[in-house]
Amino acid sequence: MRSKRVARSLAPVLLAGAAIPLAAPAPASAADTGILYVNSAAPCSDTDPAAGSQAVPYCSLQTAVDAAQPGQTVQIAPGSTFSGQLHITHSGSAGSPITIQGLSGWQTGGTRPTVTDHNAEPAVLLDHVQNVVLRGLGVFAGHQGIEIDGGSQITLDSLFVYGAVLQASPGVSTDNGVTVQDGASGVTVQRSEILSFTGAGVAVQSADGTVLSTDYVTGNRNGGIVATDSPDTVVTSDTVDRNCLSGVSLLGAGSGSTGSTLENNVVADDDANGVAFRGRPACTDTTQPEVSVAAGSTSGTVLDYNVVAAPGSAEPYSWAGTGYASAAALGAATTPSQGVHDLTGNLSTLISTSPKPPSPVIDSADAGAPDELSTDLTGHSRVDDPTVGDTGTGVGYYDRGAFEGVDPFSITGITPPGNATHPAPNTVTFSATVSNPWNDQGIQYTFDFGDQTPPVTSSSPTASHTYTSAGDYTVVVTTQLSDGRKVTSTTSYYLPVDAPVTPQLTAAQDGYTPLTGDFGYSATTPWQLTGGSIDFGDGHTQSLNLTSTTATLTHAYAKRGVYTVTLTATDSAGHTARTSQRLSVGDTFRAVPPARILATWNGLGAPKAPMPSRHALRLKVDGVGGIPSSGVTEVVMNLTATSATSGGSLTAYQDGTALPGTTSLTVTPGRTTQSLVTVPVSPSGYVDLYTSAVGAQLSADVQGFFTSTSNGQPFQSQSEHVLDTSTGLNTTKSPLAAGHSVTLNAWRQMAMPVGLAGIVLDVTASGASAAGSVTVHAGSTSTPYEATLHVVPGQTVSNLVVVPIDNEGDILVTNSGGGSLQVSADVEGYYGEAPAPTTLFPLTPSRMLDTRYAIGAPKGQLGAGRVLRLRAAGLAGIPAGAKTVLLNLTALNASVATSVTAYADGATRPAGAALQAGPGLPSTVLVEAPIGSDGYVDLYNRAGSVDLLADVVGYYS
Repeated sequence: MRSKRVARSLAPVLLAGAAIPLAAPAPASAADTGILYVNSAAPCSDTDPAAGSQAVPYCSLQTAVDAAQPGQTVQIAPGSTFSGQLHITHSGSAGSPITIQGLSGWQTGGTRPTVTDHNAEPAVLLDHVQNVVLRGLGVFAGHQGIEIDGGSQITLDSLFVYGAVLQASPGVSTDNGVTVQDGASGVTVQRSEILSFTGAGVAVQSADGTVLSTDYVTGNRNGGIVATDSPDTVVTSDTVDRNCLSGVSLLGAGSGSTGSTLENNVVADDDANGVAFRGRPACTDTTQPEVSVAAGSTSGTVLDYNVVAAPGSAEPYSWAGTGYASAAALGAATTPSQGVHDLTGNLSTLISTSPKPPSPVIDSADAGAPDELSTDLTGHSRVDDPTVGDTGTGVGYYDRGAFEGVDPFSITGITPPGNATHPAPNTVTFSATVSNPWNDQGIQYTFDFGDQTPPVTSSSPTASHTYTSAGDYTVVVTTQLSDGRKVTSTTSYYLPVDAPVTPQLTAAQDGYTPLTGDFGYSATTPWQLTGGSIDFGDGHTQSLNLTSTTATLTHAYAKRGVYTVTLTATDSAGHTARTSQRLSVGDTFRAVPPARILATWNGLGAPKAPMPSRHALRLKVDGVGGIPSSGVTEVVMNLTATSATSGGSLTAYQDGTALPGTTSLTVTPGRTTQSLVTVPVSPSGYVDLYTSAVGAQLSADVQGFFTSTSNGQPFQSQSEHVLDTSTGLNTTKSPLAAGHSVTLNAWRQMAMPVGLAGIVLDVTASGASAAGSVTVHAGSTSTPYEATLHVVPGQTVSNLVVVPIDNEGDILVTNSGGGSLQVSADVEGYYGEAPAPTTLFPLTPSRMLDTRYAIGAPKGQLGAGRVLRLRAAGLAGIPAGAKTVLLNLTALNASVATSVTAYADGATRPAGAALQAGPGLPSTVLVEAPIGSDGYVDLYNRAGSVDLLADVVGYYS
């Protein structure tokens, strides 16, 4: 029997040798060379007279197979895909097989061609053919995989056969991965992986002399390898694991599968302890033996040199219907003794597709077993592991199973990877990190530096090289082991074109912490960054670890001011560069619910009496009306004057300082006038209010304060028309009735960012049918003491208001009078965090415009539709780069009712107006006017002619 098997084992070797390599010269025609080319992805034809040539390959694999004659090879291009059943009906002849070839083996480059069929049974059918080789294909099957019906001398080599596992129960005969049946003889299945079928991985039924060598059969539902009534079946060096039922079964009654051989196999973890594997359900029967030989199959059958590792309590063997718990027990009970060199027990953790010590499969196989191959499933040669004793027969070092433990020699990396450190010429030493557990001697390392220079070979894993020009180089280190296997490692080395280092710096005041700067910094260079520092402009410097990714830091300043911040960066090429940003740090704003701190008619904040003319009232601010008792630098108040018997002006200024010649509020007899003011607070916590009018009653309602010691928010300039009852903007197009309100939302209608302290609104009322007032406040707060506007019929009035924002963001604009009126509102800005926050710098009030006396503009009134360009930056203490100027703007001597709009020079004029005036109705309002890039503010007069006065009280930078 043994001689018969040896003779048959030569057949696949001869057939494999008949395959023609992929790199054959381009043929004149398919018939001339014996090669029929197939390429589903390239320009191809099944009908062209030259079809099947390299120039005009077949499109269809079936067409090519049907055209194949004995001795020809159907060569399939890598990556080709074919749908539908492949039906093979043509035969080769002895010594001249038909070869259907994709890749030449597991280690050949390229993508494995595939045949996919989810409908037919089977996906590939070899129908009573002889002398056929099928090599290097993937078969993806929805039902049966490959079926061989009858025929002889058929070889399946280096295949990947994969099934769509269904919910079939173990023991139910369903779809097999490979089926050999109907009297087929001389069939060889080698170096193939067969997995995830609902039937057996390989089913041999009524066939003779089938060889299964060096295959991996795993994850199948109805057994791994099952041979029924198939004498002389050879199962050599297969790895069979994680299948339901038994791993290898020789079954049959009568003659059964006699004269078979099971050697050098690894049969393990079948039934997998009930665990699901590779998409199939868990096995339900976990007690089946790993190797089962029926009584009718024992005659002449040899079982030896296997590793049989049964999970759980299952017995590893069943021989002639009797179970055996160990190889020793099996050997003692059989004649001749079976499994003498088998290994049993719980060995599953030592068995893998890449055996490593102390796995028992290493160097323990019978090298002379029938149909034992000299390479494993993946094409690795059988090698001797010097760290393990040779316990096998023959040469002594073949491993059991389909996978040979290979030399673990590896190159795990090359240093230095990445960029060069300085310009060309650049000399660098590359060192490969080597792992050599087998202590291989005489290793040579070849370095390809990727710049078209000749490779350098060294006995050391280190080599130096000089690059002479910029480029992106791929460095490869290669070594060839004694078994012929090449080991490589790759790294990239980039030598850039020389360029300077470029630092990037952003500087902004922190949105919540006074006198604190937020800085973002980074630098870019083709080389390594070696140094960095930031000079904050106040005598403090900090060293930095620069990278190309932006990092951040903060710095606290001792006092408010404008600082020049400089970032310095240095790289390994010796380049140094600097960049600077100007940073303003100062006070931030905090809103408070409107609160009255002064009312001269009832004695709040001052004696109960009208204001005498040319008198200064000293008003305490710190610690009242929600204002902190310390840390306040400026207060924001709504000043109101009423009941004056003669007109004049009111000036608000810092207590303890000289009276400035400026106006904060115009006082008119018989009329209530108002203006929002921002006034510096003295260290003792007071401001002064001076009036030239007679008999005026004064009130002051705080709306917020600036601070340099506690958290607040900076000012952001923004101009937007957000409410107009005359046009229906964000409300109904009709006058606002008495007692009615309009609700504006900061986010839905003003597109404001979240987290605001307050919004600055310029509110205008006109067309009142009766005397009354307009009040603006946050929706969640009660109505403040003082109205935002006091209106009378026939007059248009306006005023700024700072409205705190609650969580809902609603702002109520309420008509509190006795008649209807038209009301509009314009956003002038807001106090809140933003990408470029601005900081308030208060100034000693000074007059920078008076058209009556040619201050800041030619002498003469501003006419209708005319624009006055007022220079702001560079005058009155306002520096270049200031964003917004804080002005008390006064209109006098208007010839007709008019409005004045303040906006940045060069910008589009907004729809709203800052100030309203008319004949005999002088008016003063606080304006936060944006400054154009040229340093100017534009003042536009809508109608008639008017004198304009502007007193600067501060700026935002």
